[in-house]
Amino acid sequence: MARYTWRRGTVATTASLALSAGLLSLAAPPAVAEPGPGPGPAGTVVVDAADRFEPRGVSLYGAGRTGYLHRTETDDGRSGVLWTEFETGRTRQVEHPTSVNGSVAMDIRPGFHALDLTDLDSGESVAITASSEHYLMTGAFTDRTAVSTVRDRATGTLSLHLLRAEADGTVSDRVVRGLPDGVTGMERVRFQDRDGAVLLLRGPEGTRAYLLDYRTGGLTPLFPALNGDDLPTQYALSADRVLGYWPERDVAYTVERGTPHAAPVRTTIPGPVGPTTARRATMALAGDRILVVHEEALPKRQVGQPLHAVRVGGGSERLLDHAGTWLAPAADGSVLTVGGTGSADWAVRRVLADDAGGVRLAAVRDVEPVRARIDGLALGGGRLTVATAGGGGGAPGERELRSYDLSATGAPRAVSGPEHVAALPDKAYAPCAEDSTCVDLYALGNGRVAYSTGDTVREPTSPHTHRTIAPGTGRVDLVGASGRYTLINKRGKTRYYVGDSENAAREPVAHTFTAHSAALWGTKVWHPGRTTGTVVSYDLRSRKTSAPVTLGSGCVPKGLQVVGRWLYWDCGGRAGVRDLTAKRNITVPKGGALLGDGFLVRRTGTRLDLTDFHRGAGARVTTRRLATVPEYDEPGPSWTVDRFGGHVAYVDAEQRVRVVPVAVPRSPVTSIESRTAATGATWRGTWQLSRPATAWKLTFEDATGKTSGTVRGTAREAATITARWNGRTPDGKRARTGRHTWTLSARGAGDAAYRTVQTGTLRLTGGR
Repeated sequence: MARYTWRRGTVATTASLALSAGLLSLAAPPAVAEPGPGPGPAGTVVVDAADRFEPRGVSLYGAGRTGYLHRTETDDGRSGVLWTEFETGRTRQVEHPTSVNGSVAMDIRPGFHALDLTDLDSGESVAITASSEHYLMTGAFTDRTAVSTVRDRATGTLSLHLLRAEADGTVSDRVVRGLPDGVTGMERVRFQDRDGAVLLLRGPEGTRAYLLDYRTGGLTPLFPALNGDDLPTQYALSADRVLGYWPERDVAYTVERGTPHAAPVRTTIPGPVGPTTARRATMALAGDRILVVHEEALPKRQVGQPLHAVRVGGGSERLLDHAGTWLAPAADGSVLTVGGTGSADWAVRRVLADDAGGVRLAAVRDVEPVRARIDGLALGGGRLTVATAGGGGGAPGERELRSYDLSATGAPRAVSGPEHVAALPDKAYAPCAEDSTCVDLYALGNGRVAYSTGDTVREPTSPHTHRTIAPGTGRVDLVGASGRYTLINKRGKTRYYVGDSENAAREPVAHTFTAHSAALWGTKVWHPGRTTGTVVSYDLRSRKTSAPVTLGSGCVPKGLQVVGRWLYWDCGGRAGVRDLTAKRNITVPKGGALLGDGFLVRRTGTRLDLTDFHRGAGARVTTRRLATVPEYDEPGPSWTVDRFGGHVAYVDAEQRVRVVPVAVPRSPVTSIESRTAATGATWRGTWQLSRPATAWKLTFEDATGKTSGTVRGTAREAATITARWNGRTPDGKRARTGRHTWTLSARGAGDAAYRTVQTGTLRLTGGR
């Protein structure tokens, strides 16, 4: 059966941002407008997806007195750089600053000789314009001052300047004091706050670190005993300390800010935990604590590494179980972080020095979880199965199958679930849209689903087990499924295989044939006949091929679907439904359709239209709108039809599954595949029905016509029922040894009485 998709309301991943001491390259992701679906017809049931395992992405760029600057992942892809106020929570957009220092945003102008500074706390903006000899792209600035470099053309050495926007509109120029002789290069500022910046300068003695004081214009050596590979690559500042560290090492150095040239204090830094082994730390200063968080190597399995507070000189405590790697110092000496116990407990939090000399956490703003994207969809016999990465019963962040049982009578409603079905391997996914992958699921009607892994077909049987059909012919696609059987096509070829999951360990391929198209229902495989415009069926049990059925199409179908008495054919330019009972054709719309029991669902633009032909050939055929769906894109599973007597399901723009009721009367319940077996005095049977039974009964008669046993029940797995008879009569006595006749009757949804579904015989041994 074909599947169809549209552009999902996919969650936009937070854009990558380069932040170096406040130097921020902001590339805004493209905005994507997603039309939301309407509420749907009466009786529609909505199944919310699970929360995504990974928390909503939040990048912290700076913080001031009144708020903080960040980019937060959104559901519609419209995330930008935002300023959020601490007290009110009000948020406003900030136009793509080039760099940030606390609450000050800098925008560099073309040519790097002019820039604009905006204090997001006060809203005040100033402009600094310099002569062409000044190079302003140093990344060092505060609310009214920017650092420039001027190169001496004769010697090639640099001088540093503090350019300040004065109140009268002029720009003053002050040469930085303390610059050593022979400086020829300056790396972009490593870290800064409103009072100063850490600079790395290249000179005759190599690269050295210096602390610049924005107020005095003085430059002081920092960690003078460290150079070369011993010189820290990353830095942080607080009101009274300077921190130098390497993300990949287990040590950090601190000095008092007033004496940056003094001998540093060495502190051992804790490493990452769990499966992450490589060190990649971000650090900040809060009071006399060094805050440390490592980058998580496996974000699909663990939401983030712990946030530790390490006392300068030694001694560590864990502040958060999981945290992101952004640490943003605020104007009051606190540090903003993002973290919690998981996506449901994620928040922007403030780390503050407490009165006892330690640090404490305070919540700033909760971060709502992201609804997990649905990557696949199947509906069969009233069981809805979705593929998602919600982190439910599987491993954290793992792609998994989750199922929900829907009511068998009345309007659809979820009566159980979600249940973790199985983990999904990455090889089950294939590209289905730009930057997206999906898994094509097929409902078997027995409560299970099947999918292709590329070279095999897999059917999960429990959270930890599955059956595999491996034709052994290279790349294959799953194109149909019914009960124990799967229809498999060799990719790009006309070769087909029918897999039998009940014999997967012995003889997994039950039948092989060549055709241009094929369809599967129960034990019958349909494909074009030798004469153009005909089809034939092959019975997997009897191994016999039927007489040709004339479609009247005059073409070889490119697509076939079959449900009970209805056979849908598609030749590209035209399509139709063959009523196999009346042996007549029914005219239906062509293209992009899925077949149900007495109806066809077809997408047209943002509509799902239902064509009702259940009265059969010669009766009036009607078409109506069933639902409004998101914008179409291809290819991949986003809407489907329950062939086994159920309804229609689709994924809306908010990543919820909507199950729309189909009021078309269904065909009587039939058995489309069954198997029975006896062991001594115990007999059991399994029946794959055409649609779910709300109740069923199994009666047994001996050779004299006397009732020898009765079994009743309502238990089912989707449209499959299993029953066992212990060989005893209704009064508890052993039934007679010998031949017995069994009759299965079932009452389907909407049926007032039981209908005989199937009869058969058995030979009982061990009786009386």
